[in-house]
Amino acid sequence: GSGGGRMYVPMDRYNSDWNIVQRGYDSMVHGKIDESIVPEVGKNGYTGYYKSMSEWREAVGASFPDKSDQNYPPFVIVDADGNP
Repeated sequence: GSGGGRMYVPMDRYNSDWNIVQRGYDSMVHGKIDESIVPEVGKNGYTGYYKSMSEWREAVGASFPDKSDQNYPPFVIVDADGNP
């Protein structure tokens, strides 16, 4: 599983910003996060890779308490070996 906030990851209806589409494509299709276009990685302990939705939800809320859910950075759910 993968995803992120709809205004930051999977689609761009407003700004013609390829990075919005690319963040979603990379995480949802390839199971990876490009840190060059996801500056949140490494901030406040956010890694982008989690073992469950519960773990991600807790981490993203703690890392970015002022962000609304539609602006959350991308995430990828991984197995015990770190594979998507």
